[in-house]
Amino acid sequence: MSGQVAVRPLTLDDVPALTAPLAADRDHLAPWDPLRPDEHWTEEFQRHDTARLLDLYRLGAVLPGEAGLHRLRAGPLLHNAASQRVLPKGGSTPVGVAPRYPCIAGRWQDHVLFQLLHEPGMR
Repeated sequence: MSGQVAVRPLTLDDVPALTAPLAADRDHLAPWDPLRPDEHWTEEFQRHDTARLLDLYRLGAVLPGEAGLHRLRAGPLLHNAASQRVLPKGGSTPVGVAPRYPCIAGRWQDHVLFQLLHEPGMR
């Protein structure tokens, strides 16, 4: 079946394959990522982070209320138009601009804040 891609759920066995390019692209990602400790780029850290994410999905936690949260927040950089177009498609709404939040690539940069709130009656 040439040209077709099979999609399957993420597992902890995928962590090495996902961590390698993440660590390799560390310098490339720096303009968009906050400063992170060196341990962030290790398989051990990524395994823990992925396990936490998988636990939320196992619980069906896709919306804030299902994760036991009132709000999920995202904050793309002002010049990241692509993320600002995608977030509303998932139900997030823009709530304003956060000046100098957070420090990205060694500079405090402005971000557009989006939120997805848990409302009674939401699944």
